[in-house]
Amino acid sequence: MALFPTKKEAKPQSSETLRRFRETLKDILQEITTLEINTMVVREIPCQKFDPEGFCRRLLNDIRYQTREGLKQVAAELGDRSENLQQRGLVPQSQAPFVQDEYRKELIKYNLDLERYQEAERRFLEQEADPQQRSYQEFLQVAYRQILDLDLTFDAQGEPRLSSIEVRVLRKLWELELSLLHEDVIFAQTTLHLDGDLTNRYRRELFDRRVFAPETAQSILQLHHTGVENAEKQWNGLIQLVVGLIERLIPFRRPSP
Repeated sequence: MALFPTKKEAKPQSSETLRRFRETLKDILQEITTLEINTMVVREIPCQKFDPEGFCRRLLNDIRYQTREGLKQVAAELGDRSENLQQRGLVPQSQAPFVQDEYRKELIKYNLDLERYQEAERRFLEQEADPQQRSYQEFLQVAYRQILDLDLTFDAQGEPRLSSIEVRVLRKLWELELSLLHEDVIFAQTTLHLDGDLTNRYRRELFDRRVFAPETAQSILQLHHTGVENAEKQWNGLIQLVVGLIERLIPFRRPSP
């Protein structure tokens, strides 16, 4: 069983626009039951935009060549290819030039992929000893577990076909990666749940006058408070919008069989 999808045909898309719209609303409802607000102090604000397909391709490649599980899968695939090539090498080759050329091309590609795997394995061992690189490996482990939970599909060219919920998961991973690479620090975090639970978290340094002057700490806390208020208003508005759309769709629901 593959650790993550490598190539899988896309599922057939239904032509029922209303059904797809209802499914989208269901995904949104599942995602908006919790609101999380983070206040960070960053060194720089990156200019790159989120490209879900491109990020998905790169993330799968990083998981494949920068995690222990991914390297094990690559090694197993190389072992299968090596055995196949050895068996074909023992069989007398056809006199047809195109058959011999095809075999040589596969052998050359195998050797290149083997060198890539060996180099990736060497870098992986070096990164395990480097605290900063190890942090990225830990991020890839988080990404790996979340990618496994997604039912990714790919078209005939191997390009990912992403649903709305998959794009949201990838966006969160992209933001987490940016925070890690730029060493962003979260100083305040508030989590609101639809059932009314509220959780506030603050870094200890905010209350240590040896680290922050009182006015600086107060400014960060005030910014966070303003961000929570604005986010909560938007969250409530989004919930009301989705609920209103669902109420409008109720008359069009299918009768029970």
